Amino acid sequence: MLDPLSMPNSAEVRPAAKAFELQQWAIEFRQEVAYREDLEAYCQWYDQTAAENQQTLAAMQREIDFFGCFWRRRSQS
Repeated sequence: MLDPLSMPNSAEVRPAAKAFELQQWAIEFRQEVAYREDLEAYCQWYDQTAAENQQTLAAMQREIDFFGCFWRRRSQS
């Protein structure tokens, strides 16, 4: 029996090469889908965290600044 890998133009090699090529495309496609899903999840987390931080900052700005008088005295002298 002949080794099909030693004969690159044989009819048996072409379907195998095509199958490997399609498999590689499928792997790359799945990787791209996973990357985009991960990116979307990260963007949603980032937006949620940014909104929470903005709410925390707004709450802090509404609080009374107890130490402000100490800082003002220090900066005046």
